[in-house]
Amino acid sequence: MSEKSSRPRLVLVHGLGSASTIWRPVLPALMRVADALAVDLPGHGTEPWDGRPLTPAELSAHVGRAMDDRGWDRAHLLGHSLGGWTVLEAAADGRALSVTALAPAGLWQDTGRSLNPFVRINRTAARSLAPLGPYALHLRAVRMMAMASGSESPGDVPYVDAVAAARAMADANGYWAALEGTRQQQFLRASAVNVSVTALWGDNDRILPAGRAQARELLPAHARWITLERCGHTPQWDAPNTVIRHTLSTIEQASEGT
Repeated sequence: MSEKSSRPRLVLVHGLGSASTIWRPVLPALMRVADALAVDLPGHGTEPWDGRPLTPAELSAHVGRAMDDRGWDRAHLLGHSLGGWTVLEAAADGRALSVTALAPAGLWQDTGRSLNPFVRINRTAARSLAPLGPYALHLRAVRMMAMASGSESPGDVPYVDAVAAARAMADANGYWAALEGTRQQQFLRASAVNVSVTALWGDNDRILPAGRAQARELLPAHARWITLERCGHTPQWDAPNTVIRHTLSTIEQASEGT
């Protein structure tokens, strides 16, 4: 029997229309210091979807099952966008040692909000252009258009990451179900989260912009809120080293408190 690892356990959760491949810019560095598990949500990446509602509560349960498969009762959690909401739910479920949330969803001001147009545009474009994507994305000008909603420097998103993001968006058959699962809901369980929480936001987030989708009062009162300059909705692309640093800092802070 192998010895139990003394390294921190870290679970990474992607967002709507994405996949575990979104973590490529930060995962190698995190894996050097942590036992890391990047999950695919139902109907995304390699994970099938059985037709059940994809609410944040169900997505949290899916993350919990993935942890159970590893024999992990609790872990440090890193989530992006809908994945950020998901890991906050998981923390409220008692599965977290700490939470680092990148542009977490669920913090909008009201549940009657209109959909951000990028939510439909990105999915429709990815599906329509899927056959040509791997060829067209070689061009920086194409990446500048295709990645504009997620990055402050879309032309600088590496080709391999752009292709992976486009493929994940096109192939996510759980996209609309996961989107519907967020309608008329907010994250309302902050009082149940008693672990270290760090929320990182790009200062030019076009998907979940400040003023409409960044209600700080919906996070636990002890959460750290950090705004990243010259950064869009996907800090893994625009500020990977900063994401790594704050994730490890949050893990360290939680470990010191135990």
